[in-house]
Amino acid sequence: MTLIQNKQYITIPNALRYKQITMNQISNSLTRQIFFILVILSLVILIFWNLKTFIPSFLGAYTLYILLRKPMSYLTITKKWPKGISAIMLMIISMILFLFPMNAFDTNTW
Repeated sequence: MTLIQNKQYITIPNALRYKQITMNQISNSLTRQIFFILVILSLVILIFWNLKTFIPSFLGAYTLYILLRKPMSYLTITKKWPKGISAIMLMIISMILFLFPMNAFDTNTW
C-alpha cells in the first residue's frame, strides 16, 4: 500500500495496516473496565435496594445533625463545654422535644 505525499511514495508498514483494521474492535482493557463498572453499579443498586428501609432513619439523623449543629458549636466554642457533655445534653433535649410529642400521638402504645 502506498501513499503519495509531496510527490514521493511512502509505504505504510504492515503494523499500521493491522491497527487500521482493528480500530473498530473494543480492546480487552476497555471491556474489562466496562464489566467492572457494571458489577460495581449493580452492587450499589443491590445495597441501596436492601437498605431502603433505613433511608428514613438516615434522613432523620441528617436532619437532627443540621438542627443541632449550631447549638453544639455554641456550647463547645462559646461556652467552652466538653464535647461529650454538650452532646449528651443535646440528645436529651432533642429526645424531649421531638420524640416524646410524637409518642403522645401514637394510639397503639398499650
